Amino acid sequence: ATFKAATKVTVADGELAFLSAPTKLSFGEELKVSAKEQTYPLENLEGQLKVQDTRAVKGSWTLTAKVDKVLTSGTGHTLPNAIRHSLGGNTTVLSDVSTKIYQHTNTDEAPFSVSDTWTPEGDGLSLTVPAGAARSESYEGTILWTLQNTPDGE
Repeated sequence: ATFKAATKVTVADGELAFLSAPTKLSFGEELKVSAKEQTYPLENLEGQLKVQDTRAVKGSWTLTAKVDKVLTSGTGHTLPNAIRHSLGGNTTVLSDVSTKIYQHTNTDEAPFSVSDTWTPEGDGLSLTVPAGAARSESYEGTILWTLQNTPDGE
């Protein structure tokens, strides 16, 4: 390219970035210990799962999640494979292997909230507790979210 003297050209590639991720997810308080398998939808989250794409050429991105620390009670009892993710009618167990949670291509630079697409009986996170597996305790775990630039269709 040829530019006249005194022409200023600024090339801004931008970035694909997390703006925020939930600091706490809650599937309810005082959940009953049941003799049957129970599934509880996400009731509350503190902070949104939000992505912003300021790249000049918008491309597809993929959000993955994996359980970094399994749900564990204060006494050390665990609930492995209890956190599930649903998208378009397909439900996947979140484990220690990264699982695709969402794929999107932004059309502008506005922040996109993945968690705003979640509904109690549809897409999003849930907790499934097998019959007799839970104890009357509080459980904590950690989910690792990863944002990737991905070619369309992958």
